[in-house]
Amino acid sequence: MPLTDGAVAVLAQQAAEQIGTKVDVRVQPSTEDDPYRWSGHGRGWTVHIDPGVEVWISADASPVAALAELVDHLDDASETEQYWGRAVPACPGHQHRARVEIDGTDVVLRCPESGEVVRRITPDVR
Repeated sequence: MPLTDGAVAVLAQQAAEQIGTKVDVRVQPSTEDDPYRWSGHGRGWTVHIDPGVEVWISADASPVAALAELVDHLDDASETEQYWGRAVPACPGHQHRARVEIDGTDVVLRCPESGEVVRRITPDVR
């Protein structure tokens, strides 16, 4: 099933929840018929998760791949003043971030040290 504006917004909000605090989420669709908005990447969306996260999601991505991409880029927030030095997505009990993987239809956050699955996220869209 191709992604829609609404599906990307839902997935972006799901990813943003992994930061652990309320953050602003904006989804900006690209359109090939508007040369001032077209990203040059093709059809898709630029997702902004404030503070400091900007991710390109292709229209060809599956929901699980889009969610994994969004969650994987959350680490960009740790370079902002508000979240400086904070591992995102968090690996409970550790200072490092969890590794983001796709396992079938779920996004899995895995401890890179122990290999233990610390969180499983099922996209809220199919």
